[in-house]
Amino acid sequence: LLAKTPSDISLAPTLSPMSSSDPNNEVDMNLPTKCQNNTGRLQELTIQGCLLDETSLDSLCRLLRNATQSSLEQVTMIHNDWPINAGSKVASSLLHHTQIKSLDFTGLNAEYSTIQGIGQLIKTSSSLQKLNLSQCPQVIDVRPLADGLIGSKLLELDLSNNRLIHMDELGRVLEENANLYTLDLSETSIPSDDNDATNESFNKYSSVFLDKLGHARGLKVLIFNEVELCTETMNELAQSLRINTSLEALHLNTIGGSVSWKAIFESLHDNTTLKTLQIGQNRFQKEDMASLVDALCVNRSLRSLKLSRCELTDDHLIMLGARLSDMQGGLEDLDLCFNSFGAEGVMKLWQGLLSNHHLQNISLFNRACSIGGPD
Repeated sequence: LLAKTPSDISLAPTLSPMSSSDPNNEVDMNLPTKCQNNTGRLQELTIQGCLLDETSLDSLCRLLRNATQSSLEQVTMIHNDWPINAGSKVASSLLHHTQIKSLDFTGLNAEYSTIQGIGQLIKTSSSLQKLNLSQCPQVIDVRPLADGLIGSKLLELDLSNNRLIHMDELGRVLEENANLYTLDLSETSIPSDDNDATNESFNKYSSVFLDKLGHARGLKVLIFNEVELCTETMNELAQSLRINTSLEALHLNTIGGSVSWKAIFESLHDNTTLKTLQIGQNRFQKEDMASLVDALCVNRSLRSLKLSRCELTDDHLIMLGARLSDMQGGLEDLDLCFNSFGAEGVMKLWQGLLSNHHLQNISLFNRACSIGGPD
């Protein structure tokens, strides 16, 4: 247990997770009572890896209710072992706080009433900027969260590493909310009727969401790493990219399965806002690379492209190097780290650079660029 200052309270195990069988690691939940004289100054509260029963939870909620509404700015409650209704109780206790900027509920038991409470909290808060709901052990019903997001001022939402139902409701949020800046859906899946995540159901509902992306009002950053997308869903995403006028960064690292990237790369001919494209740890066929190279010769908005760990060979680099002289647009940063090309590919890239005056940084960090080729 660490109680640092009256404005910064942290409850956390010093060496190991809390265990009721270890008397040296029990949380002194009399701390809220001891701190009540100073609650007006409470600005940051962190509870991590703790075991809390109903009595401890009630004591915590009492502390939150008693804290002056204009003081608390950051609440972090991650990977705790506490009652199933803890999230809804804590959210309810935070409703009167008007200056909270960050909420981190990583690993929360996200039952429906909990998501309802959090949805109500973000709907009423005028200051909340960042919400983390990643790694929740239960399936998250997106509907009450989406209801709260409509009209909210939230800037960053992290739903990564979750099983989501009614994911298509997030599409409605993109269409109606102009404030949401960053959305992280990495490692998300959608459970089927038997509660198992399936690629088929994920592609079905994510397709609806991605269709709405084309009409997003304010979203700037979409992080969609380590998900299983089929070629049809990738085509849906490509169509949205063609007409989207807000997105500036798209992360599609480690897209599972054998998919075609042709439509995604061709969409760059029409997209005028995307500045960063991260597509590392994917495999590209020669026709995919040809489409990408053609797009880079036309696109004027893209500044940074990540192609690390994509098993790129000399053939890929020869294709890229041959067209560098035609890329007189906006690309400034190219990441080619940890690929499989050798001296021949690097030499062709170097020759192309002699006539390209826009690229500023090329990363070739690996051991495959020696004269002898890949080790």
